[in-house]
Amino acid sequence: MAIQLLANLGVIAGIVFLGIEVQQNNALLGAQARSSRAHLRIESIQWIMSNPELLQVLLKRREGQALDPMEQMLIDLDVARTLVAWQYVYGEFRAGLIDEHDIPIENWRRNVSQRPELKIELENPARIGLRPEFVAWMNENVVE
Repeated sequence: MAIQLLANLGVIAGIVFLGIEVQQNNALLGAQARSSRAHLRIESIQWIMSNPELLQVLLKRREGQALDPMEQMLIDLDVARTLVAWQYVYGEFRAGLIDEHDIPIENWRRNVSQRPELKIELENPARIGLRPEFVAWMNENVVE
């Protein structure tokens, strides 16, 4: 009887220990997801800062100047890079790894309003392989 009681206590202790491990693992996964998101944002800023050709093309576009085919291709590639990175962040949100408040929606709204080519790509998601649920979420929450 005492051995059975000790065995049952051991099982209960094991379950409690497993629950603590699961909580710690979830906290670690959340921290890794937030770190990945922050790294993506920093990389995006560094990408533009370290790419003078892209900076020139973005300024030219902002001033309403016509772009040559090479400049347009640079814009198109940057738009694809941006939307793929945003889709990754959205995927982390959908997986429950980050909170919706960790998505920089206001920043994304500003980008979409300043760069109409982002909205155009969201209207043609198959060109760069955007997921339909991401496009729907963007249209509901970001595109105005």
